[in-house]
Amino acid sequence: MKDRGLIDAVAQVMDNKYPEDSYNFKMQPMDDIVETMKNLGFEVDEDEIDTNGWQVDFWLYCFKDGIKYLIDGSWYYGNYKFSKV
Repeated sequence: MKDRGLIDAVAQVMDNKYPEDSYNFKMQPMDDIVETMKNLGFEVDEDEIDTNGWQVDFWLYCFKDGIKYLIDGSWYYGNYKFSKV
């Protein structure tokens, strides 16, 4: 697994250790994010990655144990977030 930031974000949100049910993590390639989430046991909806505009804001939905999660951010600005939906 390539980045502890994403793994730590997932752990914080799933364990309810982060008060806002979301956690920011550093920018990394989408392919690495998808691989990491699958390795952590998430179902990743790769066909439904949504983007918009020149900032390339994105939304990637993941599922685990019947709970829906969201990874979103901006490829231009590099602000990524993992949260429960």
